[in-house]
Amino acid sequence: MVPQMLVMGNEETLVGFPIKQAVPALTALLHMDSNFEIMHHACRALTYMLEALPRSSDIVVDAVPVLLDKVTRRDASVYNL
Repeated sequence: MVPQMLVMGNEETLVGFPIKQAVPALTALLHMDSNFEIMHHACRALTYMLEALPRSSDIVVDAVPVLLDKVTRRDASVYNL
């Protein structure tokens, strides 16, 4: 799976990793509210991508609004807002 590959990789071993294609796909998976496991794996993959491939931050920043939406909705449901 992508998260495992990213957690074990680094900039040298992931030279050909398709960041520009992976980030939009992972962002789309974050919208799958009906499947928590898929959303969790997508979030982990984005996190590991930032750690293994710091150059990906310019592209991963596009996923931040989706991640913030998930956190805000989660906080609202926990606190009954």
